[in-house]
Amino acid sequence: MAQKGISFREQILSEKGILLCLFVYNALLLFLCSRMSPLYDFNAWSDINVYFTIGKGWMNGLLPYRDLFDHKGPLIFLIYGIGYLIAFFSSKRPLRAFGEGFERKKCILRLSFI
Repeated sequence: MAQKGISFREQILSEKGILLCLFVYNALLLFLCSRMSPLYDFNAWSDINVYFTIGKGWMNGLLPYRDLFDHKGPLIFLIYGIGYLIAFFSSKRPLRAFGEGFERKKCILRLSFI
């Protein structure tokens, strides 16, 4: 609700710092606790692995819908194929910041007290 004499837009602009802190906190939480984070070795989500496999095959000369098939559009395969090229040339092993014993639930509990 807007304060007296201040429009809603002015109130939002005056609270930019709070919104920025919330955005950074959420981005950090997703980076550390999401299964798609680069901190994990493997992502067990089947769709992601299908996109990556078809994109990788496309970058290695196979044709989507002929050699490898999924019912999604080609743009998603291209994006994951470019990701494969970036990951292939930058590093053979992903970053492991927390070691083998890192558990997602502990991360969420720790970050919930910040």
